[in-house]
Amino acid sequence: MTENIYLCPDGVYRWAYEYKLMRDPTILITLFKVVILSVGICIALMLIINFLNARLYHNQIYAGAADFDFVQNYINERLPAEAIRK
Repeated sequence: MTENIYLCPDGVYRWAYEYKLMRDPTILITLFKVVILSVGICIALMLIINFLNARLYHNQIYAGAADFDFVQNYINERLPAEAIRK
């Protein structure tokens, strides 16, 4: 047999391979690719969901000062007209 494959006392062949992680960054690069791909997929899904939500509920999109019309409407409904004109 080779130096990596050996016969154990229970009659089963075992294989062992020593990998120098500090000299070969292949595992680190592969792990980095997986993490970047996962984050990219999550961001893409969030953007798609946000876009679809904005298309379905377009009145929830920030439209500048028009979003704060509810404050003026609340004041107009609660205060008498004479108090608003002053």
